[in-house]
Amino acid sequence: MNGVVLKKTQDTLGRVLKKTPLTEKLLSKPPFRYLHDILSEVITTTGFMKGLYGENELKSGNVKDKDAKITFLQKAIDVVVMVSGEILSVKPSRIVAGHEPEKTNELLQAIAKCCLGKMSSEEAVKQVLAEESKSQLEPKSKAGTSRSQDKENREGRERHSDKEQERREKKELTECCGNQDRKDQKDQKDQKDQKDQKDQKDQKDPVQPKDQGQHGHQKRSERDEKTCVRYKCGLLNTIQDVLQQRPGWVEVKDDGEWDFNWCDVSWLRENFDHSFMEEHVRICHFRNHYELTWKNLMVKNLKRYRKILEREAGGMEASRCDFFPRTFELPSEYYIFVEEFKRSPGSTWIMKPVARSQGKGIFLFRKLKDITDWKKDGSRPEEQKNDTPVESYVVQRYIENPYLISGRKFDLRVYVLVTSYIPLKAWLYRDGFARFSNTRFSLCSLDDQYVHLTNVAVQKTAPDYDPEKGCKWQIQQLRRYLTAKHGSETVEAVFTDIDNIFVRSLQSVQKIIINDKHCFELYGYDILLDQNLKPWLIEVNASPSFTASSPEDYELKHQLLEDTLHIVDMEGRLTGKEKRVGGYDLMWNDGPVSREDTSLGRLGSSCFTANTHLGCVNDRKKQLRGLLKPFPGQKKI
Repeated sequence: MNGVVLKKTQDTLGRVLKKTPLTEKLLSKPPFRYLHDILSEVITTTGFMKGLYGENELKSGNVKDKDAKITFLQKAIDVVVMVSGEILSVKPSRIVAGHEPEKTNELLQAIAKCCLGKMSSEEAVKQVLAEESKSQLEPKSKAGTSRSQDKENREGRERHSDKEQERREKKELTECCGNQDRKDQKDQKDQKDQKDQKDQKDQKDPVQPKDQGQHGHQKRSERDEKTCVRYKCGLLNTIQDVLQQRPGWVEVKDDGEWDFNWCDVSWLRENFDHSFMEEHVRICHFRNHYELTWKNLMVKNLKRYRKILEREAGGMEASRCDFFPRTFELPSEYYIFVEEFKRSPGSTWIMKPVARSQGKGIFLFRKLKDITDWKKDGSRPEEQKNDTPVESYVVQRYIENPYLISGRKFDLRVYVLVTSYIPLKAWLYRDGFARFSNTRFSLCSLDDQYVHLTNVAVQKTAPDYDPEKGCKWQIQQLRRYLTAKHGSETVEAVFTDIDNIFVRSLQSVQKIIINDKHCFELYGYDILLDQNLKPWLIEVNASPSFTASSPEDYELKHQLLEDTLHIVDMEGRLTGKEKRVGGYDLMWNDGPVSREDTSLGRLGSSCFTANTHLGCVNDRKKQLRGLLKPFPGQKKI
């Protein structure tokens, strides 16, 4: 691909388009969906070619088959030729087949020329639509218009190249989805051979899936194509195992094209804004996920949301957001914190880096001299003014009265899956775990991390840590313990308060997170209970650890990730109306979801029971068996 041609397209079309990215990778081999987005934005922003397409045609999901794509592009080419007066040699069938990128760029440049020159397309659009209408009315055997004649000539000239391209595409599909249907796909157009091969297949395996019937081969091919998912994974832990074991999923390396990407946040930061994604593509993070997962931004958004509630709904409603400790950001709020510190002499505070995980950089203190590094630059000693600025931290009031079991502190790790922010759609997983410290709790030693931090990354470095025993309880075990000690009614109220934390925290960022239909997010919530059984939100993780610390931990995370892929549903096996998928329960769907029926109720009302089952029985295998049909060749779940 000529770099000069690419540069010219970027320079000219870049003055017209604001949303669609004009990257070298996309322009070097522009897919139809990408061209559809360009033409749609041109029509929307400039009015050029307005009226050429119907409302359905402007939705890319409605332009699926090859003929529809060719017709869509041909109409645009005809209008551009009439308006600009340029002779374009690009052919829509070649564009759809992925050929002639330079000629495709010439078309885009001609479109930009028309838009920048503010040329009127009204007459050209009318003429193209009139010819289209006329060709639809005339018998197929006649050459209705010059456009239909051109189409016939074009098809005649390109029949050989199209067949060759079709053969290559089938070969690529076969390599991707497995070799079991290779011979069938090569001879698909020969009906006699198909029948013979089907008979041979029936003799070997007379029992076919029910959905094949008389046209079994054709439907099997369509299903294989649908369930062939190219994935990319940047992590080497349980998620890699789950993806490798997913039937019909194929891993791609380096710069290969992918349909599904389980990436880390650093990849997202570097690549998301420069990537063009097809309709079906999915990626495991929202663009600005950090609005909820960075400790300083999480608290900032919760404070803002609480003020909105207080102004619009009153103090009682705002009080439902009082589930996070008193928090300040340093160094920016250092002096505000000092005033609060002086009002509570002798209190314990905890310092945390805003964007680190696994307990790194955390420490406790009771004296201001321990945090002098976080004073604002203007008040720092002269010899420190030229030093590198300190890392941003949050300082929080330490919860000095945590709920203890056998004298040890613990917190809860709970998983919430968000598939959309507008409207908000969130799923709560039934399983989770309680993470215990390895040492009995005491406020006498603030420097002992094994007492105060429950992170597994910290606890496993303790001298007496037992890797086989670990330091976790399944959340079902914790719920049974609390029920036995405090009664089911009290524990039900505690878990309802925990549900409230999930919903309110997500609502606090609902209008800030950049919603994207390609994105989903699996959050790891850290919740702490105090002696009064009040739950506190400690933090939310965008990349919760999926590295297993024990066989039980591996099983939990493996099942969690499997069910996450079921909900993301790359294979298209769900209806979209499910309230439960595996271990997940639909907690919020543009409003609270009732456990009894699909009607929406008011959260907290006496007659409403939320569809949440955290810590309850997780009979996911039985539920999935009734919900999902097995993949081709897969044993029953």
